[in-house]
Amino acid sequence: MIKTLLTIVRLAPWFLVVLMAFHLVIFDGWKDLTRGRFHRRSHDLFWEVDGITAAEVVLLHGDEAKRKPETFMLGSLALPTYGSKRLEGEELADFLDLWKWQSPEYQARASCHHAAYGFRLYAGDSMAAETTVCWECCNFTLLEWPFNGSSYGFAADNKQGKQLLDFCDHLLPYAK
Repeated sequence: MIKTLLTIVRLAPWFLVVLMAFHLVIFDGWKDLTRGRFHRRSHDLFWEVDGITAAEVVLLHGDEAKRKPETFMLGSLALPTYGSKRLEGEELADFLDLWKWQSPEYQARASCHHAAYGFRLYAGDSMAAETTVCWECCNFTLLEWPFNGSSYGFAADNKQGKQLLDFCDHLLPYAK
């Protein structure tokens, strides 16, 4: 029994080295080491759109008279909603063409976050991503452990950011 325990203790560091190497090579761990997981996930939110089969755009800043009983849950936050639109087919393709060109920027973030829209991206029946976007303070939320709804900046004032806002405003006009 003691001999088995000593063997396990002696092999444990090697097992951890193999496990870490596996993570670095197979599960994008090298990106986490070079950029940080939070930064990598913020870029992946916009750029990794392969396999997205549907999207939901939720209006979070609307006319109070049109407030819906549903809320947009983002982590522990329950945000009021004023309408939503599910995108599929050609409409989804148009949305993803705008979505994937958004530019996350670490330096651009601010803290007001009066999000005009919430977004849910679906791969089949499962939700692949969820966020809220504020064009006023140029940021979006990112649910990533250990952060619960932390914000990250993006280039809201560039051509692509304005086109995404115009696309959403055409679907669900927000209160200005």
